[in-house]
Amino acid sequence: MRLYTVQTKLIKNVAAVWTRLYASSGIARLTMRIALLLTSVLLVTAAFLAYAAPSSWELCARLTLNSTVQQAALSPDGAYVVVIHSGSFRAFLSVYDSRLKPLWSVQLASSLSSFAFADDLLVVTERLLGQIPSTRITIYKLASGEPVYSEVKRGGLSERIIVAHRLGSYVYLLTSRELVLIDLKTNGGSRVLLSFVNRGLQALNTGDGLVVLYIDTLCHICLERNEKTVALVKAPDRVSSLTLIDVLALVSINGRPALYMANGSILAVNLEHKVGLGGAKPVPLLSGHIQVSEPGYRLLYSKRVQGLDVGFSLLDPASGKVIEQKLSLPYEKGDEVGLKIYDDGSLVAWCKNTLLVGSLEGNASFVTLDFPVRAADLRGSTLLVVGTRDLATYAKVERVESAGAEAEELYSLYVVARDERGETLASFMVFVNGSFAGSFSGVAQLLLPRGFYKVSVAAPGYPETSLDVDLRSNTTVHAVLRKRKFALIVQAEEKGGPPPEILLLRNSSVVARGAGVLEVAVAPGVYTIEVRGLRANLTKSVEIQEDTSVYFYLLVEQATPPQQLFNESPAVHESTNATAVVMYGSENCPSCRRVKEILIGLGAPLECRDISNQSYLEEYYYLYDYIGAGSLRVIPLILVFRGEHLAAAAACGSLTQQEWQELLQQYDPNATIVVRDDCTRVVRVLNSSGVYKVVFGAGEIERKKPAENLLPLILALAAADSINPCTFLVFSALLMTTLAVAGRRKTLEISTAFISAVFLCYLLLGLGLIRVISHLWWLKNLVALIVVAAGLYEL
Repeated sequence: MRLYTVQTKLIKNVAAVWTRLYASSGIARLTMRIALLLTSVLLVTAAFLAYAAPSSWELCARLTLNSTVQQAALSPDGAYVVVIHSGSFRAFLSVYDSRLKPLWSVQLASSLSSFAFADDLLVVTERLLGQIPSTRITIYKLASGEPVYSEVKRGGLSERIIVAHRLGSYVYLLTSRELVLIDLKTNGGSRVLLSFVNRGLQALNTGDGLVVLYIDTLCHICLERNEKTVALVKAPDRVSSLTLIDVLALVSINGRPALYMANGSILAVNLEHKVGLGGAKPVPLLSGHIQVSEPGYRLLYSKRVQGLDVGFSLLDPASGKVIEQKLSLPYEKGDEVGLKIYDDGSLVAWCKNTLLVGSLEGNASFVTLDFPVRAADLRGSTLLVVGTRDLATYAKVERVESAGAEAEELYSLYVVARDERGETLASFMVFVNGSFAGSFSGVAQLLLPRGFYKVSVAAPGYPETSLDVDLRSNTTVHAVLRKRKFALIVQAEEKGGPPPEILLLRNSSVVARGAGVLEVAVAPGVYTIEVRGLRANLTKSVEIQEDTSVYFYLLVEQATPPQQLFNESPAVHESTNATAVVMYGSENCPSCRRVKEILIGLGAPLECRDISNQSYLEEYYYLYDYIGAGSLRVIPLILVFRGEHLAAAAACGSLTQQEWQELLQQYDPNATIVVRDDCTRVVRVLNSSGVYKVVFGAGEIERKKPAENLLPLILALAAADSINPCTFLVFSALLMTTLAVAGRRKTLEISTAFISAVFLCYLLLGLGLIRVISHLWWLKNLVALIVVAAGLYEL
């Protein structure tokens, strides 16, 4: 029933009541009753309007940090925002109100920290970096920041907290590897109740105790059969458990725990004295990765991506009802899509810089941000959006509309504007039936009555695109805007070398690549052409406004020896104002190539030293041990000098560009920052002048072993490598087949040829065959041709 009909009936009823009052009461009583009656009518009408009015999300506050957000979440009541952020080798826990006003903050021991809520308490774990693995557990009052519990747990805990529950004076902490019991009455009173061989999954607080679901096996057959263990913990530490197969998730049905099974059933869990099983009932089986709603595991859902369409399937275990719903997000192949569904049916989903807030009834509101969304959290009428360094909070508001004429039923029309590469446009305009509807970014949301519309989309540099839309329900349309393209032909040669590699880039992204010749159709704009030859490289920017041809010829008068690439004069290194960066690695190492590109992009004066050179290899071993980079012996190893002072050293190849930039900017004249091969950071006091002399040739390396002592080790390693079951199996099969078909003499010839070929290959590898082949580009083609010819001959 429409709001118009309800209001009309209310007015008619008011008129009838007013007539009766006039006939039976005095003027004073009549006036008072009319006033009360009109007040009631207005309140009822306002209630209907508020119920019918659509809602939206308005920005409350925006905060940009000078460090990277590690974890951020809203408190269960939505009143507080808790963030762990780190930068410049320091980490902090900060608490804000819902408008991002700072309340309190503490510095953490390391960025390997995590937190969880337990009613009005905040549980924080910090990994302590040192010789003995340890974890500090601290529990704060969320509102004031007052610590109520603190303990250092020797041996350490898992870095990630999944959930925390408070039962009286006890707090149960579920991490990815253990269930920890904390007694708030006793400092240092924590102990591990359960240790998981694989990982912990869920913990549900019931009136009969805490129900925990975890995986306690590493057997791949058991994992394929979905073997999981369900445990009941009765306060404080009575534990009973049961291991089952075909278990997908732990759910809550009317406050009672149950298991969602892979055979499409819900299996009740009994909690009388110890964990047991009850009856089962059939329910639909969801496909894909099963997730549970927050915070009480009332709903089950799975996200699905098909082509460019994103959606989800949801199961209500209590009723067995399944809901399928699409999510109108600007998804492109390879994008990360986030989705959270809550027990009350509300949901939040995000992709790139677009956030969707909705419900299972199909209501949806869009929020477009100017930063990529990494996570989001929804609690009641408060929404938290998390970026790499940004936080934003939104509040839900109701749009109250005029109560005049009959309200038309409105539908949401979502217009997604993309270019020909499938990327959403940062700015575009929408016209509906020739009238300007607004400027948007990413996704446009229009509220329109049912009907036929001509929707036109235009953007700077693109011709206008029109769509015919028959709007009968909430609808999403995609408008693809295509730029005119021009032909670009790039040719490149290198004197005395193979055809060089050609890369065409735009905004640091590779558009096309080729070898020798590159032909591609591109949109107008500025592009970067990189030509990579065997002994020389070339980079050039070109502006494309018409069909264009470019020719490059790489002429190298004198090749620089590989071990001297990027070498600079000693005067450069002796300058106390200059920064020198030395990388020990290999040209065949992907991590080395990645780090090299990052450092060159940051403008670092990089010198690359290939450890295939024996001198550089000895330097690498000596320096790796001296600076204490770890025990893994990985490459690359990077040293950062400020004058003769070793400012930093890193043996972790997975650092981001931002982390490298911070490392290059660090300078402490009395210490050296060392990033170990496990990517942990330590501060050491080293003899920088000694390291400088070793790196730049003024010092000698003390060899720990004479060369003649290496021969027994090499022989032992060769003997161990020679025991190869695969080779024995192939050799035995070859001998038996030949013996049965061709006789003993032929068998002897073939076995001799096999052994000789294996020996020759190992000998050539030891003499540096791989390095020779890397410089003989034509050799792999020749070998391939010989193999194909031999195969054809055998046929």
